[in-house]
Amino acid sequence: MISVTALISLLITLLVVGIVIWLINYIVDTVPIADPLGRVIKIVAMVVGVLVAVIVLLQFAGLVAPGAIISGT
Repeated sequence: MISVTALISLLITLLVVGIVIWLINYIVDTVPIADPLGRVIKIVAMVVGVLVAVIVLLQFAGLVAPGAIISGT
C-alpha cells in the first residue's frame, strides 16, 4: 500500500526538480551567453534533472534503497 505522505513527498520532489530545470533554462535564455556554452548548460541541466527524477522514482518504487546511489552500495 502506498502512503499519502510518500506520494506528497514524491510530488513535491518532482515539482522542485522541474522548477529548477525551468529556472535554469529561463536564466540561460534571458542572460546573453555564447551559443555553445548556453546549449551545454541546458543539456547538463536536463540530464541531471532526468537522473534525479529517475532515482527518486526508483526509490519510490522500492527498487533502490534511499541513499544507496550516493553511498555506492
